[in-house]
Amino acid sequence: MNRRNFLGQASLSLPFTAAFLAPIISSAQECTDWIEVPGTAGRLLIKNLFSAGKAQCRLYKMAPGFQVAAHIHPAGEYTYLIDGTFESEEGVFVKGDAVYKEPGSTHPMGESGPAGAIVFVFTPEPIIKIL
Repeated sequence: MNRRNFLGQASLSLPFTAAFLAPIISSAQECTDWIEVPGTAGRLLIKNLFSAGKAQCRLYKMAPGFQVAAHIHPAGEYTYLIDGTFESEEGVFVKGDAVYKEPGSTHPMGESGPAGAIVFVFTPEPIIKIL
């Protein structure tokens, strides 16, 4: 896992630049057309930004204390925490943190903080859930 905080920096040193993320961040904070993820009782909302082939680019809005199940990213994952906090065995992630997960890497279970979280996620392939 590669992790850096890019809040206020000009470049992410990842495939996404601050200029690319700026309108996404702005729209995420003003978004009103979130879609409820089935089975989450409204505690996890999603906004699909685009899909191309297997690749997915999404925003996730997590209610305070929402738990994300462990899962695998077969082709990796790029994540940017737009707002709030998120905690897992890997640490506490805060607004402005960007994380790259290598292909085949596993996310341990994690939980959004007391104010919830809004997260930008790009995955070249869909995740594999771990039961």
